[in-house]
Amino acid sequence: MSWLPFELGLAARYLISKRTSVSFITLISVIGVMLGVAVLIVVISVMAGFHHLLQEKLFGFYSDLTVEGRYSMIADHESLRKRVRQVDGVKVKGVSPVVVGRVMAQRTVVMGQSPVDANGAMGEPLQDLRMDLVPLVGVDTNTIGEVSEIPRMMVAGKMEFGDLFLDEWFAVAGVNLANPRHFAMDVGDKVSVYTTRQLKAMKAERDANGSLGILPTDFEVRGFFDVEFHPFNSFVICSMEAAQELLEMEGRVSQLKVKLENPDQALTAQRLMGQALGTNYIVKTWRDEPATRHQVAAVETEKQMMFFVLFFVMIVAAFGVTSSLIIFVTHKTREIGLLKALGASNGQVAGIFLCQGLAIGGVGVTLGYGLGMLALKYRNEFLKFIGWLKGGEVFQKEIYFFNELPALTRPEDILFICGCSLLACVLAGLIPAWNAARLRPVEALRYE
Repeated sequence: MSWLPFELGLAARYLISKRTSVSFITLISVIGVMLGVAVLIVVISVMAGFHHLLQEKLFGFYSDLTVEGRYSMIADHESLRKRVRQVDGVKVKGVSPVVVGRVMAQRTVVMGQSPVDANGAMGEPLQDLRMDLVPLVGVDTNTIGEVSEIPRMMVAGKMEFGDLFLDEWFAVAGVNLANPRHFAMDVGDKVSVYTTRQLKAMKAERDANGSLGILPTDFEVRGFFDVEFHPFNSFVICSMEAAQELLEMEGRVSQLKVKLENPDQALTAQRLMGQALGTNYIVKTWRDEPATRHQVAAVETEKQMMFFVLFFVMIVAAFGVTSSLIIFVTHKTREIGLLKALGASNGQVAGIFLCQGLAIGGVGVTLGYGLGMLALKYRNEFLKFIGWLKGGEVFQKEIYFFNELPALTRPEDILFICGCSLLACVLAGLIPAWNAARLRPVEALRYE
C-alpha cells in the first residue's frame, strides 16, 4: 500500500491485520455503523413516503382551493365561478360547485337462512340492519372531472346519476361501503338515506308525545371508487341536484372547488383570490381542511422526531468506533513509540487513527446504504411474511389509511443521513487520536 499516503496506508494495515483480535472488533464496529445507517434510511424513507402519498391522495380527492361563503351557503354560484376564473395573477384550471352534508345511511343485509322448523317449512331469512353516518357529496357531473380525480378512480360501475326529474336517485360510493363488514353493497343495490334534519324532526315529534313517519330516500348504487386512502373511501357521491333537494338547499351550494394550473402556487393564489372576492367569502387550501391538516402535520412531526430519536442509534455506533480505536491505541502503543522515535509528528500519528475512524465509517455507511435500500425494496413482502408468521395482518389499512407501506427515498435525505453518520465516525476517532498523539516515545517504548 505504498501508493497510499502514510497515514492511510498504516491505518489500512492496522485494520486488516489478522494477527490480533482487533480485526474482529473492527468488524463489530462496522456492523454497528451499518445497522444504524440502515435503520435511519428505512425509517426516514417510510415516513417521507407516508407524507408524500398522503399529499398525493389529498390532491386527488380535494381540489387545490376551496371557496366558501363566510356567513351562508353560496346562492349564485355561476357568477361566482366567473369571478374566480377572472382573478388577476391566478391561473385557474377548473372550477366546480359541490354540496356537502352528512346523512344516515341504512341497509338491510341478508346474513343467511334460519333453520327448517319442526314442520319442515323453510325458515325466515336472517337479516341484519346496518346503519352509519356517512358524508354525502353532491357534484356537478360536467365539471367535477376538472378539479378531482374521483371520476378516474372508479373500480366498478360508472359515475352516472340519471335524471332526477324522473325520480331516479343514483349515487356512487367508496369501496369501504362494499366491504362485507360494513354495508356489503354491490352495483345495483339500494341504500336508504335519512338527512340529519329528518332525524331531528322525528326526535322532536317523539319528544312532544307524538309520532312522525318520514320515509327515507333510496339511492341505487351505480359504482364504487377507490382513492386508496381509507377515510375517503366511505363517501357517498350523488348529483348536485339530488343533494340540493335532499338537504333542502334550494339551488345553493356549499363550496366551489378550484383547481390551479400550478398547485405549488396555492398559497399565493389563496391570498390573491381572497382579496379579489372580498370578505363575504373564505378561500382555503387543502391544508386548511380539518381532516387533513392534522394528519399532514402529524406525519411531518413524526418524521422529524423519528430522525432525532433514531440518530441516537448512530451515536451508540459511534461510541463503538471510539471503543475499538481506544483498543487499537492500547495494542499499538509500542508501534506508536517507534513511529514517533523515527520522526513521526503528532499530527501524523493522530491522522492514522482518524483515518481508521473514517475507514470504519465509510465501509459501515456504504453497507448500511445497501442494506437500507434492500429492506425498502422488499418492505411489503417482509410485512406479509411477518403477518403470515403471526397469523394476522400487520399493516392494517383501517389504521394506517394506505393499502401498503409507502416509502420515498429522497437524495437529500440519504446524503444527510450518510454525511452525519460519517462525520460521527470521524469525530469518534478524535479522543483515541489525541491519546495516541500525546504519547511520548520513551513511555511508549517501555512496552517493548
